[in-house]
Amino acid sequence: MPREGYGKMHGGVERQFTGLYSDMVRHPLASVETREDLRRFSPPPLPPQEYYQGVRRELQDIRRRGHAAIVNLIASCFEFAWYLRGFARFMEDLVLNPPLACGIMDMFLEFQIAQFDALLSRVGEWVDVVLCGDDLATQRGPILSLELYRKYVKPRQKKLYEAIKKKTRAFLFYHSCGAITPFLSDLVDIGVEIINPVQVSAEGMDTRRLKKEFGAVLSFWGGIDTQRVLPFGSEKEVREEVRRRIDDLAPGGGYVLCAVHNLQADVPAENIVAMYEEALSYGRSKGGESEQILSFL
Repeated sequence: MPREGYGKMHGGVERQFTGLYSDMVRHPLASVETREDLRRFSPPPLPPQEYYQGVRRELQDIRRRGHAAIVNLIASCFEFAWYLRGFARFMEDLVLNPPLACGIMDMFLEFQIAQFDALLSRVGEWVDVVLCGDDLATQRGPILSLELYRKYVKPRQKKLYEAIKKKTRAFLFYHSCGAITPFLSDLVDIGVEIINPVQVSAEGMDTRRLKKEFGAVLSFWGGIDTQRVLPFGSEKEVREEVRRRIDDLAPGGGYVLCAVHNLQADVPAENIVAMYEEALSYGRSKGGESEQILSFL
């Protein structure tokens, strides 16, 4: 959208509520043809000083109450780019029109760096975790090749994460649904320290293997299946799921136990209770180091 900015959060993307989520129905950069066309678009202004003062007070209060303070601006340059362009068009651009695809990513990257700089320059010392993320995979595998990822996406992610790390000592939390195992070494390489949501139903997301291969360099946040076990499993199956993920991911530390994704209306309340009860009871039964090896949300 010319001059009034490309969005309050995701670039002026219009959404329609479809029962569970607000799905995207309009992408403001769908009609652009060249990188030069992007000059007609501009980012929204950064918040006023009063906003940052309020955030600082909230973060200080969270820390004083003994909780972890998490900044959720979702550092992204790849996923938000296709929000602006539309998924199919953007994926085509990566192959057929890389200058345009890179231009869109760079436009959002510049905005992201500016907003994180403005925020973390003022509150970085009070932040424990910074959320970032770009969905890189479907249930069955990557949505782009490693070659395209390493050529176009990874360098921009690295630039963004380095900018964040300059302003805070917080852990870098990376969200991507799907079968992301092929990307994990690259994500570690650019500074990612926490992986979420650990979609255990996706191809290759075996929690025992993930812990063995990446447990020394990554923490895992999630892991309790929301596609089958929580909505359709018995309480017994839920408890078995919790024990399995603790056994696989908790030893030595580095596991935050929670549902893989949002709990929908079809998840029985009894299964939610069972998940948390088992997390507490089984985690404590693991022995002397259990208090150090298991956290849960």
